[in-house]
Amino acid sequence: MAKHAKKNNIISYDEAKHKKLQEKEEQKKIAAKHFRDDYEEYEDIYGNSFSNDVQITNEYSNREDYNRFQRKSINKINEDDETYEDENTKSAFDRRERYNQEKQPIPRNLVNLIVISSMVVFLIIITIMLYNYYVVKSINVIGNESVKYHDVTQLCGVEYKQSMLSIKKEDIEESFESQQPMIEVVEVKKIWPNVLEIHIKERPPICYIVLKGSQKCALIGENNVCLSIVDSYLEDDMPRIYGLDVGTGELGKEIVDGEIRKLEVLKLIISAMVETNCISELESININNTTNIIMTSTTGTEIKIGDVSNLTIKFNNTKIGIQRLISENNTNVTMVVTGDNSFYIE
Repeated sequence: MAKHAKKNNIISYDEAKHKKLQEKEEQKKIAAKHFRDDYEEYEDIYGNSFSNDVQITNEYSNREDYNRFQRKSINKINEDDETYEDENTKSAFDRRERYNQEKQPIPRNLVNLIVISSMVVFLIIITIMLYNYYVVKSINVIGNESVKYHDVTQLCGVEYKQSMLSIKKEDIEESFESQQPMIEVVEVKKIWPNVLEIHIKERPPICYIVLKGSQKCALIGENNVCLSIVDSYLEDDMPRIYGLDVGTGELGKEIVDGEIRKLEVLKLIISAMVETNCISELESININNTTNIIMTSTTGTEIKIGDVSNLTIKFNNTKIGIQRLISENNTNVTMVVTGDNSFYIE
């Protein structure tokens, strides 16, 4: 409801209208009272001065003039009241309109903007707090045997005090696949709030290849894949391969030789050794002549297996023959292994 200001007091629009009506009634009463008073005075002056018809006519004429004057006075008062009322009514409407404009509610778009801004600020604060709390304090490597712990932590690219929220497991796993061929499978786990676990499964190394023109060796896994380059032959339980013309090896790739047949033979030999689990029984394998492959056991026995036919049977017979020679304490001999479940001593 609209308000009216008067002497710093605020009243309602209905109250102001009622008050104006009361003032109008008071003015009418005052005008009526003045009219009666003036009429009585006029009658006192002229009523006793005329006793004949002329006097009566003059009196009547003067009274008519006076009544006409009074009616004009009353009409003027009414016009002034109406003008006053119109002006005040218009002023009251103007004040009510200004009041409504001043009391308009905050626009909805502004409210939405304020709410969204508050939420964004809150989320930023929470994110900063989480980044500072969830940081890497420990890196655990599980499943590594040939690959050193330091190499794993370097490859993962994660630093201590780094936020756990910024670590992407997929990026770490891809970096291992592209940079460390000895690792076959990588699984990264976040142990909240501060531990990073790296589970790895290594590719089993099967043999060494002595690189041509150097003392370095290439560590070879299944499918002739080069897993690592080492400075010299390590005293591990795996054989060295001779007879290949390999000058260097590219990590994660198959070794390259001018003679494709020798690479195919090597792949078959590696597969047969893995299947029969006789890798640790052999010290060296020479495939320079692919139709007359010669091996040497870790006990010093020379073993001839011929070509690559029936390799699984031949490697099984090789294991049996080596064990028998060890039991007979007769290892410094040459053993010929055939593909028909037999072997003999030359």
